[in-house]
Amino acid sequence: MPLSKCPRCEKIFDKSNFPVCNACRELEEADYALVKDALAVNSDMSAEQVAEECGIDLVVVKRMLDTGKVKLVFAGDTSVTCGRCGAPAISASKKLCQSCLDALNREVAMAQKDMRLGGRKKVELGQFSTNVRKTLDDKRI
Repeated sequence: MPLSKCPRCEKIFDKSNFPVCNACRELEEADYALVKDALAVNSDMSAEQVAEECGIDLVVVKRMLDTGKVKLVFAGDTSVTCGRCGAPAISASKKLCQSCLDALNREVAMAQKDMRLGGRKKVELGQFSTNVRKTLDDKRI
């Protein structure tokens, strides 16, 4: 049960079902309906323009983008930048540019390779048998 602070009222709640608490859920749904209607009229608006058109906070629109509730990538929206280098991102949901995404995929592949091959211990033949033999000889004396 992941607990989180509600972004609207700042109360603690179970975040596994919805991004806001049950008390704020109706407000969030009403804001979503406003955003959906505004995008139905003009889908080329930026996040800022949608927030201004609907009369809601920009944070609410960005939360809808982050959670995937609004899946449009606005053509004029250049505010979504890469989280690694700051270049324009592929989409609002990925938040990485193509070159950083490729670099991250290479890094993950190398880390997986190192985990598979690098974690093996090298054992020399006879290394432990001499220690066992010495221990047994010491006990016999």
